[in-house]
Amino acid sequence: MKSMELTNKLKWKNIPDRVVSFVQGESAKALWDATEGIRTGEMGYDESGREVYGSTPFLAARIDTEVRKLLPGCRVATIRDLCSQEVRALIKGRYYSDSPTLIVKNETDRDYPRNDPLINFLMQTAHEKNEKLPFIVRGFDVRPWSEDKQGYKIKIIPRDDFKIIHDKRLALSGAVKFKDVDENDIPIPSRDGDKVWYLGERGLLRVFLSSYLSLNSNLRALDASHRAGRVVVVSGEAAQKNLEGYLDQLAQEKAKIEIALKGKFDTARGIIAEAYERA
Repeated sequence: MKSMELTNKLKWKNIPDRVVSFVQGESAKALWDATEGIRTGEMGYDESGREVYGSTPFLAARIDTEVRKLLPGCRVATIRDLCSQEVRALIKGRYYSDSPTLIVKNETDRDYPRNDPLINFLMQTAHEKNEKLPFIVRGFDVRPWSEDKQGYKIKIIPRDDFKIIHDKRLALSGAVKFKDVDENDIPIPSRDGDKVWYLGERGLLRVFLSSYLSLNSNLRALDASHRAGRVVVVSGEAAQKNLEGYLDQLAQEKAKIEIALKGKFDTARGIIAEAYERA
């Protein structure tokens, strides 16, 4: 597994296939500052470790939006990323991590009415897109919503990559074995699967990887956060290309400096030799 700090300094010697990181390093404070107004539960910024701790789908969505601007080519871990060997090794036995993803299974959440304001908005949006229940939601930002008197006082803001996708597999409940996910980041059930996806029966659900490495979509309290939570950032193809270009640029600059230094050295050596002969 390759991991890194979220910093503009490059510390590795070669380019890994996938780089995963907690929100840690020089860029972490800027990302944390961008979460003002959507912080819930136990979360914070550790000054000594320069690290953000805690995890909710709100925090994941807000950081996802900002990290894409601050560090082009990077994103907060998707469901596919949460199932990867690199992220699982980072989380195993110590942490949990949310994806900026939601699942809607009903028009109302009768047992957890705090979710209804968000469900109402998503149902309206799904209707406009001709999507039906159940559906998965991704590609959104979040902002404070002071007018909300029933829910979390947090609203969903669709981004340019916003998607609502209906899939009958989302109607499943209980423990579902799977090996991989499809192009929409939805797990593909498999009897001999080596991973487990726990699905709730109803309501508005978050999606997170537990410390036991199960994929969980059975928690309706979207604002619940614990100190063991960590938002995970993953580098994408664009980041790798940017990194390759940056390293090429550094190599070219190094070569120019070496040529310039050699020229200065040769000139200085010539001056010293000439002075020595005259003496």
